[in-house]
Amino acid sequence: MGRTCRCEPYPTGIRMSLHLDCAMLITRRTELGLTQRALARILGVSSPTVARLEAGSGHADMTLRFVERLACALAVSPQALLAVDAAHRADSTRGDPAKLCALLADAGVLIRTTELATALGWELARVNRAVESLAAQLEGSGQQLHKLPGGQVSLRADPSVLSRHQREASLVASLSARGLSRPAAQLLHLLTEGPVPAAAGPGANKQVARAVLLKAGLAETVDGRLELTDAARFNLGLMHADAQRST
Repeated sequence: MGRTCRCEPYPTGIRMSLHLDCAMLITRRTELGLTQRALARILGVSSPTVARLEAGSGHADMTLRFVERLACALAVSPQALLAVDAAHRADSTRGDPAKLCALLADAGVLIRTTELATALGWELARVNRAVESLAAQLEGSGQQLHKLPGGQVSLRADPSVLSRHQREASLVASLSARGLSRPAAQLLHLLTEGPVPAAAGPGANKQVARAVLLKAGLAETVDGRLELTDAARFNLGLMHADAQRST
């Protein structure tokens, strides 16, 4: 008890065309441990009046003073109780997934959600909501939101859309477009089958191919063997295949 918020008898005074956010009204009353009767007593109205407000009726008869007192009783701002404010919040974030998608496509690399929040000027919770929304919107589009533990996300091609042969051909074409040699593309294809000895072996072409893949970040030397980097394996969809085989 102990609340001192008093309002003029509902519903006299200047009328408003705005409506209450019923979900917010019920949530705040419940969070404060108030029954409809207790809230009605604080406001100086009847229990049926509170019940009607929570059901979405009678809002057109409210006065501005009443909304202010109701907000006081529920320890929120009057704006937080208005449905028009809730609609405005929803409108202001409706384009978030598209903005996030554009930023990730432009970056082309894994980015932490904390860094996204800074870049976009959003709170972290807003970024996380946009991430989940974008992931759902991208289903069946040929693109996929890649999420790693630790809050890193990136935009990439959905590996389930293309066959392994198509992914390999795409990567080889990409390498060729960037001026990489056929031997490098052939070595990349060989590495999709497993690691090979790190020693270049005879032939200048093999030496150049290894150097090209290492410089491009597509291959790395591990325990004396040359193998694909995690980034290359992920782009080829091999990580997903490995995970399926291990289960």
